[in-house]
Amino acid sequence: ELSDIFYDGADRLYLCDTQNNRIVVTDTGFERVTEISDFAFEGRTESLNKPQGVYSDGKTLYVSDTGNNRIVVFDAAGDFVPQRMVEAPDIPMLDTEVAFEPTRLTLDNSGGIYVIAKGINQGIVWLDETGRFIGFMGAPRVEFSLIERMWRHFYTKEQRERLQSFVPTEYDSVVRDADGFLYVTSQTSSMVPVGKLNSSGENIRKSRGYFADERYRNEKDYAPCFSDIALGEPDSGLHYTADSKQGRIYCYTEEGQMLYAFGKNGVQKGTFSNIHAIEFMKDTQY
Repeated sequence: ELSDIFYDGADRLYLCDTQNNRIVVTDTGFERVTEISDFAFEGRTESLNKPQGVYSDGKTLYVSDTGNNRIVVFDAAGDFVPQRMVEAPDIPMLDTEVAFEPTRLTLDNSGGIYVIAKGINQGIVWLDETGRFIGFMGAPRVEFSLIERMWRHFYTKEQRERLQSFVPTEYDSVVRDADGFLYVTSQTSSMVPVGKLNSSGENIRKSRGYFADERYRNEKDYAPCFSDIALGEPDSGLHYTADSKQGRIYCYTEEGQMLYAFGKNGVQKGTFSNIHAIEFMKDTQY
């Protein structure tokens, strides 16, 4: 089961094979270059455990080793870099029982790491190059209906705390563009199914209309279930989102206006089933 796919912009494609606990590295023609699964660390053999995210800047490879609660770093040759391993960071505002389970991740030009982690709904976890926690980025705001706001005045303290614990604000994917903006998707947030975050974590994506017309949704109040996002060719300003519920891929302009969509649920040519990830390599989507 592939959970993530990443193109380094040069000559390598990285496939995150979660079920087989490995990262498969190929060239742009999908010829196998190497496979990363086991590595030596402090005199013992370590193994990846259900990795779910991968990122490379062409020189260094970062793997979200989800089952082992860490981020593992390798060099361009696929050799483990022990001094760069990121164990579970100290995040003071989190409950001590919340495990650090990184999934998708990306980096900025200074080595800062932006991580999506399971069960953390405060936003994207922002770490420095050493793995030290800096803060959270872009937690989606939750808006309550008028009736919900009225009822909140009558809630007890325990009821308000319990309501807060169910706020659906987890992100599912993140990718960074050349200007430093973070494009994100969330399958659990009706407020920000897809967003564009600036350096302050504010969503500056203008359009909130995710569909051009009714043909692209199955029901009147359909909420998109975007599992991943990919950026188009450099300077195109386009981005693509994968709707895992409808088996459809949408194309948007930089301003968030939908241009077109294709695909649907199915197993025949031209359809998709349970899309996990998408990536753009040169002029082709994968």
